[in-house]
Amino acid sequence: MWQLKQRKLSAPYLSPEQKSLPPCSHDSDGYWQGFEVTPLVLAFNTKQVNGADAPRSYQDLLNPKWKAKMSLGTEEYTWFNILLESIGPKKGTEFMQALAKQDLQMPGSSSVMRVQLLLAGESAIAIAARGRRVTEYKQQGAPIDFRILDPYAGEPNFLALVQRAPHPHSALLFIDWILSEEGQTRLTEAAGRIPVRKGIKQKPWVQELFQKDFVFLSPSSIGPNLNSLIDQYNQIFGIRKTK
Repeated sequence: MWQLKQRKLSAPYLSPEQKSLPPCSHDSDGYWQGFEVTPLVLAFNTKQVNGADAPRSYQDLLNPKWKAKMSLGTEEYTWFNILLESIGPKKGTEFMQALAKQDLQMPGSSSVMRVQLLLAGESAIAIAARGRRVTEYKQQGAPIDFRILDPYAGEPNFLALVQRAPHPHSALLFIDWILSEEGQTRLTEAAGRIPVRKGIKQKPWVQELFQKDFVFLSPSSIGPNLNSLIDQYNQIFGIRKTK
């Protein structure tokens, strides 16, 4: 989204539906708009972690008792960026360095795989797990629960109007519709996704993810710094680059 804007490949459009959407879910100039979100939560295996003892803050993850019992994905750049922005670059980096010393399990980039490994007992806690999947497993009776920590990272899927679109007015109508109450309801009922618009009726287990407001990833924040952010992530967590 950021590159499209910088290269003048997208066009601004401020939908009238934006008044019903979270203020941080879209570009103030209208170059992108989040229409669905993936909440990032702290998941834990209830057979290994008592609910009363489960971490309630990111600082709790540094407790020695969680050493070698937690997993993190190898490409959690959204989570990483939001925490650094919320905590501050210096304190955020210090936290990440301390977290890396907790002997994290980093089996790959897939959150689904990490949650499945957690259910199999390979880890006790999964950091930055995708909330929708976690709540689905919980609803099905799997030994899993979650915590919402501050900041509560939300990874949006965006849409944008491209320059020289062959049917720009149709595109605008579609943007308005998918952001409307009807479109957002359809998104959750037919596709099982989590819309950004508040007040949309969700499945009861998904509704648990709306206990707090999301801190949305901003393309204008991560876009210009993506390469350096990835390098920093890889360096802190000891991830080797593959050719």
